[in-house]
Amino acid sequence: MNEPTIDKNASETPAPSRPWWESAWFQGALLALLMLGAGLYYQFVPGYVPTGDGTELHSTSVGLPGADGYYHIKMAYLYRTGEVGAAGAKFHWTRESTWNGSFSDKDFLFHIYLIPFTLCADGPGDADGLVLGAKLGVSVLGVLITLTLFAALRMFKVRHAWMFTLMLVAVGGTYFVFRLGLCRSYLGSMILALAGWTLIARNNRIGLFFLGAVYTLAYTASHLLLAMLLVRTVMEFVLGAREGSTRKKDLKSNALLGVCIIGGIFLGCILHPHPLELVKLWWVQNVVVLALSHKDSVAPVLDNLAAIFGGNTDYANSVELSLGRELNPTDGPAAIFGTPLIFFGPMLLPLVASILRWRPNREAVLTATIAVVWFVAYMINGRFLEYAAPFMTLALGVWITGLLESDNYKQWLETRPVLSRALPISAAVIAMIAGLSIWVGAAMSYRARDRGDIEQAARYLHNHPETHGKLVWHDRWDDFTELMFFASECDYLTGLDPTYFLVHDEKKYKDWWDIKRGKRREVLGPIRDEFEADYILAHRSSSEYFYNRLNEEARAGKLKLLIRADNDAWALYEILPEDG
Repeated sequence: MNEPTIDKNASETPAPSRPWWESAWFQGALLALLMLGAGLYYQFVPGYVPTGDGTELHSTSVGLPGADGYYHIKMAYLYRTGEVGAAGAKFHWTRESTWNGSFSDKDFLFHIYLIPFTLCADGPGDADGLVLGAKLGVSVLGVLITLTLFAALRMFKVRHAWMFTLMLVAVGGTYFVFRLGLCRSYLGSMILALAGWTLIARNNRIGLFFLGAVYTLAYTASHLLLAMLLVRTVMEFVLGAREGSTRKKDLKSNALLGVCIIGGIFLGCILHPHPLELVKLWWVQNVVVLALSHKDSVAPVLDNLAAIFGGNTDYANSVELSLGRELNPTDGPAAIFGTPLIFFGPMLLPLVASILRWRPNREAVLTATIAVVWFVAYMINGRFLEYAAPFMTLALGVWITGLLESDNYKQWLETRPVLSRALPISAAVIAMIAGLSIWVGAAMSYRARDRGDIEQAARYLHNHPETHGKLVWHDRWDDFTELMFFASECDYLTGLDPTYFLVHDEKKYKDWWDIKRGKRREVLGPIRDEFEADYILAHRSSSEYFYNRLNEEARAGKLKLLIRADNDAWALYEILPEDG
């Protein structure tokens, strides 16, 4: 070996290896374990429960947060046993719903995902096993959401991505933690939306094609991919062409992304067990429900658009409807004090940038824009918090990273060395403490101390074979999830959303509403003859008049009381033959 070669090799020093704790795999694994532990804690909330021998450590949350989870885990079980497949498009469990005759599972992949967790149950009546499976399934989904956000932050070159991932809870607040703990399919939609934005930013056509297909099979919001692409396209046109490109080329590139998304959605529809019915369900879920829940704002626009295509969404002014509270607009004080980082983030970040005379980079502006769009959606409809929180966290990470790497910030570091180093550390510590406090507080506040107030009525139906295959007329549409969970052997009126009932048969819906609200003198005749019901589950809270009329019919020998709540909040009756 000659002298020059020796000198050259001697001058080459290997690049310093990064500490193992900075490895993405290590940080991801740690985040996964942390989120799994937090998710299990939220689902079970261990505590000391009084027993006959003193106190023992048990779960103090014996049910599922929210009612819809009971339906989803039972659907997964019925998929495993083949009962959903046998029913096909005739979803007989909801006889007065669009699902009966044109059923299409909008949560198809979510239910498939839950199937392995139903193995915790020994049979359809094993409520404890099904609840356990649902809790485990949700906890694992929480891990996947965390890892998706962590991966997105890293792909956007965010410094300390693990720290911003931990900030998600502080950004979302207690209601976000509650939403994160529900056994519902939008948890998968959160993952797919974050992945979609990342793929759009990376101009990944193939990825968006397959993501569109998966999104369509998993949830009824695959159109969100197109909406986010539209937002990004408009903002890119406003900001100017990408480096080395032109506006025209950028528009063409984004148009091709849109074609790939549409192609993926089309593929998802084809792969779905009931493709045509899926389109109808999408219309009801995303257009009709939106019009009904916002009749004074977006409803007039949707009504006019629907009329152009021969559809109908103009129900709001002709019928009374009680939808879920999650569809209500978010109150200003709730947004300010419950989610201050979402509310004030879009104001404070530009303010700090202007003080430091820093011009945000292109990606910071684009990601902040989509975060603001989700913030507006959250203000219009509270359920969009599950998107606003992770996207605002992503926007904060991208924006703050760009700010920290700016020359102006580095100059500020030199003038205020102590404050500049203490500020980010303090912010991180405060965010982590806030996140922990929010999580524990939410778990203590939202824990499910029972499995619904009608469990005993539903168990009665399950335990008595003579009720199986019969129709139960129920005065609360949201009772369906618990009825289905405990007694899937019976059929019911409607479930998950009364809009499916309304669209299926407007006259019957109005009759159902008037009967349960005490607006009809004659109640038993229509329930028996028009609805062809065999049993009635009624709540005193629906109408004192209706509840008392059923008591009168029972005393007259036209109804048979089967079971009544200890506090007389509800009663289950059998409809006797007219000659009996």
